[in-house]
This record gives sequence, structure tokens and C-alpha cells, in this order.
Amino acid sequence: MLPEETRPVVWRGRIARKPEHEGGEIIGVESGSPASSIDLQPGDRLIAINGQPVHDVIDFQFASADDDLAVIIQRSGHNREIHATGDQMIGLRFAEPTFDGITWCNNKCPFCFVKMNPARARPTLYLKDDDYRLSALYGNFVTLTNLVENDWKRIDEQRLSPLYVSVHAIDPALRSRLLGNPNAPPILEQLDRLASLGISYHTQAVLCPGLNDGPELDALIDAIARRRPRALSLSLVPLGLTGTGKHPPYLRRHTAAEAAAIVDRSKPYRRAFRRETGHTFLFPSDELYFTGGRPLPPGNHYDGYAQFQNGVGMSRSLLDEWRGHRRWLGRRRFTRGATIVTGALAAGLLAPIVDELRRVSGLRLDFIPLENAFFGSIVTVAGLLTGRDIGNALHGRDLADIVVLPRFTLDSRGERFLDDVTPSQLARELGRPIAFVEHARDLLDALGGSDRTVTPCAA
Repeated sequence: MLPEETRPVVWRGRIARKPEHEGGEIIGVESGSPASSIDLQPGDRLIAINGQPVHDVIDFQFASADDDLAVIIQRSGHNREIHATGDQMIGLRFAEPTFDGITWCNNKCPFCFVKMNPARARPTLYLKDDDYRLSALYGNFVTLTNLVENDWKRIDEQRLSPLYVSVHAIDPALRSRLLGNPNAPPILEQLDRLASLGISYHTQAVLCPGLNDGPELDALIDAIARRRPRALSLSLVPLGLTGTGKHPPYLRRHTAAEAAAIVDRSKPYRRAFRRETGHTFLFPSDELYFTGGRPLPPGNHYDGYAQFQNGVGMSRSLLDEWRGHRRWLGRRRFTRGATIVTGALAAGLLAPIVDELRRVSGLRLDFIPLENAFFGSIVTVAGLLTGRDIGNALHGRDLADIVVLPRFTLDSRGERFLDDVTPSQLARELGRPIAFVEHARDLLDALGGSDRTVTPCAA
């Protein structure tokens, strides 16, 4: 739960400050953009376009597709009308993607990440959102359990495709148990309704040992595969538990043998799908390959990395990118050493890359896989490392010229770690600039002296 002073008001299933529609706050007008040619300013609130209230960025994009627009904004508490063209709305930035709050999750999943969070985490981690609009905008996975008829109408009208859907199981009783929601609608009926509207979708299943990772998984794969081509992909993600959260005793992490069994179980399906259509369609997450000790598939296995942000194919993408850079290493100029930090899970993947860089560059490169104290040592992924853990682990060490951290440790804006520490705070504490890297190119640039991805230690 959020602290009382920051907890939002829930109104009709939405998180909102007030029940009345307040529009979207404009926080920026890009210099030189078409929007800068009309009278719009940071602090204005966009209320309506051509008489239609604008509830989110999707409404804004949909409404501003018209040539002639009558735009209602609120400035200093007063409404005014501005006439513009659709092109003149390009270049606006809003404080939030949804202007009327977000749709609250109505499930009580026993593996819910909100229950796993310790105190003092970033406030947004305590929000149980399940909003199809964020799925359409950012690829967030939703369960479809809270849709009302107006939502279906809007999905159809605005062609919100593709969506990203958490399925978990197709048996209604088992899915209801996994969602902690006895009123969850039958998921296959909902997927078929999306298809009838011409909406495509990606799917995922969070696998819980002994619940949905055996014969139930076969039934799930078969059912989703029969719904191609509207069903675009299915990812298999292992249950994630922390050492601090509350969860039922029957939930546990997969053993190495169980993770390997899931990868092996999926292999005949993946081969058959590629023979039939040329697409793999079914993707165990990288964590399952690592935990089970199975080799990663080649890059062409991932169908363009459709579920990259879900931890599917990130490791293969990094290895392939590194292979493309390594032949040019001798031509690059490296100027500063680095203390490179990652999580325990990726250590085996990154250690050979760091060793090769040491030999080629002649630089001091420290490589430190960290144990996660904030969420517990059973959490090993790099993206869940926190600012405090990193600061505590590196405190008193003889650090190299810069500290290198994974970009995924920060929020989407690059402003906060999961425990609400900022990059500038950590850099000042360590007394070293921090380079946040997402690609091999970012690491090479940082070692070569580029400050493109670096937070200085004196911000």
C-alpha cells in the first residue's frame, strides 16, 4: 500500500485526484515543433478537442487526427478555445499518459508484485494498475478482468492493437485461482472477442511450480496457438518471489530441473510453429534458460524480439550486438576504466565480455555481480538492483574512473531507482560519474570518454 499522504483516491475503478474530468497537463512544448506555433504553454490543461473530452494520450492522438480542431484548454482556472490543425498538435508533452487516472486492478493474484515490495520503494511500485490503455501505449500486460462495455467499444473504435494480455491458464477455475478473482471472465471468450474486432494481441503466462507448468501449460499453448494470427506471441515467465514480500506457502521458485523442463517442454512446439509459419511464436524467458542451464536460441528465433521488455531475448540481443562490435575493438580508443555492476543472474553472460574488453583496452575494469539486499538474495535479475544496495556494496571500495550500471535499474524516465534514490544522489555518494548502459555500444562509448549516458558525480 502507498503511504497515506501519497495514496490516490479510487473513483469508479479509476485512480483519480477528483471525480470530475480535469484534462491533461501540458508539461512541455517542443521547441521548433508545430505545437510551438500556437498559443499553448506548459501548465495549460488540455480539456477537449472538437467538443469531445480528452481522457488520455490515446484520445488526444485520435482526436487530433482531424484537419481542423477546436481545442479547449484551461489556463489559470479559466477555459479558452484555440483553433489549430492536427499537425499543430505535434510536439506536446503531457505529465501523465492518462488524464483521468488509471484503471485499478481488481485481482488478488497470490504472486502479485505489489505484495512482494518492501517498504521505501518507489511510490509507483505500489500502484496495482490493470489498464488496457497502458497496454496499447507501452506494452503493459493486462488481465482483461475489469473491462466494461464502454471499454470494448473504445478498443474497437480506436483500433487499440496490439494489446498485451496475461493469460496464465485457460481453465477458468485455475485462472481464477491464479488471479485470486472468482469473477474473472473466461479468457478464451475475451481473446476471441478481441479477434472478432480485428484486434491482435501478445500473451504471457506466469508459471507457478505445480500449478500451471505441466499439462495445463500444454493446454494453454495449444489454445493460444489455435488463435493465430491474431495471437501474435506467447511468452513463458517464471514466478518471481522476493525475500521480503508476503505470499502463500505453496508458491516457490522453480528449481534448475523444473526450469529446464519448461524449456524442453516448449521445444517441440517451437520447432513445429517454425515449420508451419516461419515464426517461433512461443518464447520461454531468458531467466528460464539461465536457471535451467539451457543454451540461448539464436537471434532469428525471437521473431524480431516482440516481447523484449518482458525479458525475452535481451541476453541474445546483447550477445549478437557484442559480436558485431568486437571486430572493431582494435580501432576504438579507450580512455577510462570502469567498475561494472550487474545482478547475479547475468554474471555468467557478461563476465566473458568484460574479460575480452580488459585484454583489448588495457584498462582497469572491475566486474561486480551484486546480491540484492532490498528484495532479498533470491532476486537475481539486474533490473531489480536498487540505489541503496549499489551504494552500500560499493561504499569504501577503490572505484575505477566511472561506475557502469544497467539502464533497466531506472524508471522509464531515467530519474529513479526502485527505492526512489536518484542517479545524481548515488553519483555524489560514490564520488564517481555513473554510466547507465542498455546496449554494448553504450558501454564502449562510456569507456571511450563519451558522456552521452553519464550522470556526473556533482550534479
